[in-house]
Amino acid sequence: GAAANYGRVYELSTAPYFKWAAGDDILGPDFLDICVKALDDDQSTVLATTELQLIDDIGTPVPFHDTLTEYIAGAGDRYRPVKEARNLASPVAHQRFADIVLHMIWYYQIYGVIRAEALAKTSLHGSYPGSEKVLMAELALLGRYYIAPEPLFFNRVHSGHPTNPRTEGAVTYMDPKAHVGVKFAEGRVVQGYLRAISRAPISAGQKMACLWAVVRKVSE
Repeated sequence: GAAANYGRVYELSTAPYFKWAAGDDILGPDFLDICVKALDDDQSTVLATTELQLIDDIGTPVPFHDTLTEYIAGAGDRYRPVKEARNLASPVAHQRFADIVLHMIWYYQIYGVIRAEALAKTSLHGSYPGSEKVLMAELALLGRYYIAPEPLFFNRVHSGHPTNPRTEGAVTYMDPKAHVGVKFAEGRVVQGYLRAISRAPISAGQKMACLWAVVRKVSE
């Protein structure tokens, strides 16, 4: 399954920086230079990426509809906005964590360039849908994110792509041997958040603020 592939690629890596790559996404020519420079220049940054541009099956940019606040592709497929998290560069760990737990819809930043030393301190990519949320939350507790304003990460969305990936198919995509339901997988996301908080090298006060963010999320 996909989770095993994510893990194996990381196991084979040896460089100080690491990046996962989806087979159908595209990077602008300056993407890696910008991300590597950001990590070189600031040791408190654990992940660097750029702004996002959606593209369709044939590589045409998907326009953003300002009135409807959605991306609408030529085939009529609609995608919710991704620009909600605003505190990922905050020097305060619980603000970054809460931003991911409460405000993010898509998690394309997971395909940014990651400091390998920080990634080694996480649980890596889990074998359940939503595990990328947990991984990004773990990284946020370890350091800041840098997101360059240039849209140099071209994320391909295929016609008919589901806007809600919480389906049984998403469970088996991550782990073909899984025999659990979607609700169980969602519960594992919450467990992952709690585990990340307990392990984080932050103060008790910051941990309480992180726990409050999880409570708010569960209560939605």
